[in-house]
Amino acid sequence: MLNTTQVEELNSPQSEEQSISNHALFVARMYDSLTDEQRQRFLESIREEEQKDTDRHLSGKSKAS
Repeated sequence: MLNTTQVEELNSPQSEEQSISNHALFVARMYDSLTDEQRQRFLESIREEEQKDTDRHLSGKSKAS
């Protein structure tokens, strides 16, 4: 999925701020290459993961009580 230039960009030594910026750009490029259906599934998977994290967080709070 990644071409050589993209892999080199991800692995090149940089400051953390630049790395985050490059990571965001990389994700944006990947998202742009998806079809509408793939984008929808991608966004749904993010929502599902966020819900799992929320559920785990709430579960942890109730155990601590």
